[in-house]
Amino acid sequence: MAEGNVGPAIRQGLAALHFWIFDFPQLEVYRQNVDAIDSDASFSCFAQFDDLDVVAKIIEIAEEIICQDGDDDGILSPAVAARPTSASQAWATIHTILRENRLAIVEDFGGEERFERRECQYGILRALLCHALSDMCGKQRDYVGRIMAIGRPDIQQEIMKILQENNTQGNNDYEDNNETGDYSAFMEASTSG
Repeated sequence: MAEGNVGPAIRQGLAALHFWIFDFPQLEVYRQNVDAIDSDASFSCFAQFDDLDVVAKIIEIAEEIICQDGDDDGILSPAVAARPTSASQAWATIHTILRENRLAIVEDFGGEERFERRECQYGILRALLCHALSDMCGKQRDYVGRIMAIGRPDIQQEIMKILQENNTQGNNDYEDNNETGDYSAFMEASTSG
């Protein structure tokens, strides 16, 4: 996997996103060593993001987050419905799901190999997190409750930074995307905890 010269902000953010995504039941069997992740995690912790089976489960999580109220029509286009044959293809599938639902904020790092880069994976997971915690997500309160139950203030603070960054930068890929929406449910829960 191409680690590149990734800055501390992405490293810390990816550590929090890793902890968050592995808290989903779909990844329970892969949850090994997640509790050992600290906010300055080395990228060796993220080797699971190179595992096709793990990223295939993240596809399921992406579908769950985006597909609310039993309305799962049209989440997967025929181009994405086929099972990916590599972790990079699986990340590309998640990116396509996000794009089709006008949620992705991933810079163009070039070709399909961009999905092997941690910066790209960070962008994809960040888009999922921001949607899951926004008022546009039907299960927002469930996802907020799950994060508050983590019991790791460092992870919760990093998630708050990611949300604030998203609100500051905005989501400019689509003019009608309002993903910089209301995160007050998370902000209120984090200040009252």
